[in-house]
Amino acid sequence: MNHTNACSKIPVILPQLYRHTVVPYGMQQTQYDYIIAGTGCAGLSLAMHMVQQKALQEKRILLVDEASKMRNDRTWCFWEKEAGFFEPIVCKQWNRLWFHGEAFSQPLSIAPYRYKMIRGIDFYRYCMETLQHYPNVAFLQGKVEAVQSDGTTGVVVNGKSYSAQYVFNSIPPQKPTLGKKDVWLLQHFKGWMIETNRHAFDPGEATLMDFRVSQTTGTTFCYVLPLTANKALVEYTLFTPSLLDPEEYDAALKDYIRQYLKLDDYRVTESEFGIIPMTNYRFSKGEKNVIN
Repeated sequence: MNHTNACSKIPVILPQLYRHTVVPYGMQQTQYDYIIAGTGCAGLSLAMHMVQQKALQEKRILLVDEASKMRNDRTWCFWEKEAGFFEPIVCKQWNRLWFHGEAFSQPLSIAPYRYKMIRGIDFYRYCMETLQHYPNVAFLQGKVEAVQSDGTTGVVVNGKSYSAQYVFNSIPPQKPTLGKKDVWLLQHFKGWMIETNRHAFDPGEATLMDFRVSQTTGTTFCYVLPLTANKALVEYTLFTPSLLDPEEYDAALKDYIRQYLKLDDYRVTESEFGIIPMTNYRFSKGEKNVIN
């Protein structure tokens, strides 16, 4: 597979790829060495590292997720000095980042680090294409209804039980009962991938945090990740106890693009929305052979 342009549109091969890696429901064996519940960043990263280990290449691994992972549903960015494990799908990277505040505005060098970006759909495709070459790895699309640690270790998917020596569970838990000192905030964000007809961005510099936007709702900032001179991801992010109305995110993005990027003529080609709970609550690390 050619990864020279990881930001390009994903070809139609993806649905075929996923069908080839999935054992049809009903023909699936029910006993495995390892079950990974959830095929997001944590689950697929774990599986990718596991198949690199010779001692585990004969172990039977089942990955389970309700979603088909055929949609570009999120973007991941992270810091790294050297080429990393997922370097082939890094879409874009920057070593100069702008920070804007009420009385400070300046680009900052982050050398020797680089700020790297991976699109969700590229990550899913890369991992699934790699994992399909390992006959000991199987995928099951279905809802994980229960994770079991008492008696038999395993999961229940669509009413059917699957057992394993270990279960690695990356499915987010429900909001717990909080203590007096526990804090629970939502990091929620909406982003637009926008394109312009003229050169509007410097692709060598990104805006990591722009706090010039209104702070009346809670801690709020925008960031801008330019992919080319006329294409960038613009994201509006808040840390608050509750969500906004859907139209408020759109209004804030439009206002930021107009006021600070000085753009009126642009196209929204993609959109993403996410909610990440932020808390100091200590969740369980798992019980017995179930590892959260």
